[in-house]
Amino acid sequence: MNRKAILGAFIASATTILLMSVFITPWYTISLNGSNSSFGIDYGVEGNIDVYLTHEERYVVVEVGGMNQTQLDTEELDPGSPTGKVVGSTAILAILTVTFSAVSLIAALLVAFGKINPKLGGLLVLPVLIFAFLTPLYFMIALPPAIGEEAETSMDSNIEVPNSTVEKISTRFFGSDTANLGGGFVSLSVNITWGGAIAWFMSLIAGLLSLITMTLIFTSKPKEVCLYGQHFQDSCLYNP
Repeated sequence: MNRKAILGAFIASATTILLMSVFITPWYTISLNGSNSSFGIDYGVEGNIDVYLTHEERYVVVEVGGMNQTQLDTEELDPGSPTGKVVGSTAILAILTVTFSAVSLIAALLVAFGKINPKLGGLLVLPVLIFAFLTPLYFMIALPPAIGEEAETSMDSNIEVPNSTVEKISTRFFGSDTANLGGGFVSLSVNITWGGAIAWFMSLIAGLLSLITMTLIFTSKPKEVCLYGQHFQDSCLYNP
């Protein structure tokens, strides 16, 4: 049994589990928080928009004078919207990546038990390596322009985000900004941050794990068989 290939199989199984998790964790998040005090009354706001491969979650807490109002909304992404199209394409790429990861696991096991050549096994890992990096890269490039195209200018129905902030979100995948929300006595200076969430990073980690798997399989020794009952290295030939 090939020890390197067995280790590669364990890593490939962990990679597959990791890639399956990207369907239940957020890929992108926008968060804000800010507080102020006026005439002895404390008020503030904090919230998140989390984008999954199937839906979007919005969580906002508004505090006024020690009283909190919480709003939590979950809505399906419109597959015809610019953002929905990007997320839908990302979901397809993620499905392909999981499929290729399962193939890499089978390939590692076949190499471990001497059923296929290590070079062939390594080549079978290559697709998951490519797609594990391609998926988050596509998402990173395609999502900001899609957000700009939709011209999303609010965190919820009561909080307006300045157009200058929306422009930054539509041109940078990761970033932060300070925006003044509201006006008059309830003006807030709010810190807004945005960027890839846990699923986005897990896909990159899966790519690195796939690289390790491919390296282990490529560098593993092929199964050898001894001829004429002799067990010396010089008498052993590769058994394809």
